Amino acid sequence: MQNFYQNGFSILDDFVKESQLDLCLNMLKRSIMNCADELLVSSDKYVNCTGRWSNQSSIVKPVSNYLDCILQKKLSLLFNKKIRLQKSNVICKTASLIDAIPFHQDISYSKNSPYHFSLWLPFSDVDEYSSPLRVIKSSHHSSVMEAVDFWFPYFIDKHQFNEQKIISLPVAKTSAIIFDSKMWHGSDINTKRKERFAYVTRWVIENEDFPAIPDVSPSLFGMFNCGPLSIEILQKSIIFIDKNIDYTSYNTSQLIDLWINFLQENPYIWGINHVSAVLTLRKLDILNKACDLHYAGSISGEIYKTLWYSLLSHLNDKIQLINLNEPYNV
Repeated sequence: MQNFYQNGFSILDDFVKESQLDLCLNMLKRSIMNCADELLVSSDKYVNCTGRWSNQSSIVKPVSNYLDCILQKKLSLLFNKKIRLQKSNVICKTASLIDAIPFHQDISYSKNSPYHFSLWLPFSDVDEYSSPLRVIKSSHHSSVMEAVDFWFPYFIDKHQFNEQKIISLPVAKTSAIIFDSKMWHGSDINTKRKERFAYVTRWVIENEDFPAIPDVSPSLFGMFNCGPLSIEILQKSIIFIDKNIDYTSYNTSQLIDLWINFLQENPYIWGINHVSAVLTLRKLDILNKACDLHYAGSISGEIYKTLWYSLLSHLNDKIQLINLNEPYNV
């Protein structure tokens, strides 16, 4: 454990049996297929519109029920301390979900439910071309910074690190990575474009304190608020479709359908890229339904970014819901 405490991370070789991982991956894919069937879409389309599921999800629960006790026993022996699971996620990258995840500190997003370390467990080999975890060695010794909104401004990473300090961590299947919740880390782009699932668990060490964690300050249009703001822009812009429509009578899916139909009937209006906007609105509908039904989330914000450039920015010019002349919250 010396490497973990000194460097902020450690690779645990042969941590889980390959047969256990294969079983979990099969459970994951069956659950994803069931969720996709519920939304009447293919599994590939479903995953490409989401990419992340929380521990309440029917996609995560089978894996959690099978693995968590195994992981807890191993980690308790490793730390020689009493630990408890705080929360867990399944995350994935595919041929379409290839984006890098910019550097951040996990704990800054969990002020109300902090944890001491994470365990990152891949279900397949992760080489340097299939989006390995990247860390800033020993960065966990620094204080906790305000949560990074790496979907803003305009979905560009605003934190730049010295490349010489960045360590990439390819790992073999059956290995795991533990890292301090204060350590700056991210993941590289999935240039191999191969499917990559990982199970990420967050753990508390009993009777150990937590550092001060700053409050989250939402940006103008980023990861903390772009979901509700997207819907609000669509709602308040209905006046340009029909002044007599009461948007409060539409649920989110109906609202999206209304805009899809309008854009298809008016393909050259307001300089909107209607092809991209219609395609992305359909993806947003899948994401919203998956969020409501399956506790899914977007892994990279690609849907919101594309929708902003193709449609929402044009509508916002009309209703001025978001004042882009305000200074960025950096």
